[in-house]
Amino acid sequence: MEIFTLFFKTILFRPYVFVFLAAFLFSAIQLIGWPRTWRFWLISWATAFVCEFSSTRTSIPFGWYNYNGSTVGQELYFSNVPFMASISFSFLLYAAYSVALCLLLPIGQSAASIRTQLKPLRFDLSARTSWPLLLLTAFLFAFVDMVIDPVALRGDRWFLGKIYDYTDPGFHFGVPLANYVGWAVVGFISLAIYFPLERRLPALSPPQSVTLRILPGVGLYYGVLAFNLSMTFWIGESFMGMSGLLMHLPVMALLIIRLAERAAAPPPTDPVVIRKETLYSEESQVKRHGSDSEETEPTMWLPLIVSITCLFISTPRVADGADQHALSTQHVLGTVMAIDAKHIEVKTPKGPIELQINKKTQFKDQHSPQSTNIPEVGDRVIVMATKNDKKSLKKGDLLLLATEIHFSTAKRVPISREPVPVE
Repeated sequence: MEIFTLFFKTILFRPYVFVFLAAFLFSAIQLIGWPRTWRFWLISWATAFVCEFSSTRTSIPFGWYNYNGSTVGQELYFSNVPFMASISFSFLLYAAYSVALCLLLPIGQSAASIRTQLKPLRFDLSARTSWPLLLLTAFLFAFVDMVIDPVALRGDRWFLGKIYDYTDPGFHFGVPLANYVGWAVVGFISLAIYFPLERRLPALSPPQSVTLRILPGVGLYYGVLAFNLSMTFWIGESFMGMSGLLMHLPVMALLIIRLAERAAAPPPTDPVVIRKETLYSEESQVKRHGSDSEETEPTMWLPLIVSITCLFISTPRVADGADQHALSTQHVLGTVMAIDAKHIEVKTPKGPIELQINKKTQFKDQHSPQSTNIPEVGDRVIVMATKNDKKSLKKGDLLLLATEIHFSTAKRVPISREPVPVE
C-alpha cells in the first residue's frame, strides 16, 4: 500500500509532470494506437531508469551525478532514482520523435476535399522507422535537455527543489557535456529497440495525411520547452533563457517552413494557357508521385546547423556573476565517513575526500532548512567547496574548503570501519 500512497503523493507533488504524461498518452494513442504506445512508454522508461541507475554508480552514460534523496517520503523513488525523473524521458522522447516525423516524413498529395493550410505527411513505415529519423530524434531529445537541465540544476530556486547535483560541473551553465551525450544514448537505445517491434506489429491504417495527428506531439515538445524557459526567466536567469530560446528558434522556423502549405496561384483565364497549365501540372504530379519516397529538401539541415552555431555562440566560455562562481566551485557528492569541527571526510565513487570546515561553512538540512543541524556519519551530502590558495595555507589546512554542505538524514548509509585496537 505504501507504493500507492507515494504514487499519489508524487502526482500531488509534481502535477506538471503528469500533465505532460497525459498529453503524451493522448497524442501517441491518436497517432500510433495503444499497442504501440504502451511499448514505446515501457521501453523508453526502462532504458532511462537503467541508465540513471547505472550513471549514479558508474558515471555511464550521463557522467557522475547523484540524487540527494531530499524528497524521499514526498514522492515515489525506485532505488535512488525519483519516479518522475525517469518517467519524464518517455514523453520527451515521443515529443522529439514527433518533431523528427514532421521534418522527415514524405509529403503526399492533398485531396481537394480535405485540403488544409498544412502539407500532408504520409505515415510511411520505412520512413518512420529509418536510421535518419532515429538519429534526428536522438539529437532533438538531447537538444531540448539543453534547456531543461540547466534550470533543473537550479531547482532550489523554484518548486522543483534541489534533488541532484553533478560531481564535476560542466561548461554549459554547470551541466557537463556527458549529460547530453547520455540523453542521446537513451534516445538511441530506446528507438533501436522500439523500431524493430514497430515493423513486426500489425500494420496501421493511417489516413492520407497524418499531419494533424502528429502536431499534438510537436505541441508537447514546445510546451515542455516553454515551461522550462518560463522557469528560467522566472528565477532571473535571463542570459540562460535567451540562450535556450536562440538555440530552438531555427528548428521552429524549419518546422513552419516545411509544414506550411503555399497559397495556390490564381487560375489563368486564357483557355490555351489553362490547357498548358493542366498538362504541366499533370506532368509535375507524375514526377512528384514517383519521387515521394525519396523526397528531400536540400536546405532542411541548414537550420539545424544554425541552431548548433547559436548554441556555441550563446554559451559563455567564462560565465558571469553566479555562474562564474559555480564553475570555480567543486561539488563533492557522497556519504559522510567522519566529521568534526575542522574537517569532514566524504566517501565518493572515486574514493574518500577530506575537506576543511570553518566558521563560515553553511550546513543545510534538506528536510529542515531552518534548523541548525549538522550532518552525521552515514548521511548523504553534497558539499560545495572551493580551493584554498596554496600560498596562504596554514599548518593543518586542507586544499579544499567546504563553503556549503547540503545533507539528508532520510536514509543514512552505514559506514564500515575497522576496529580500533585497544592499547
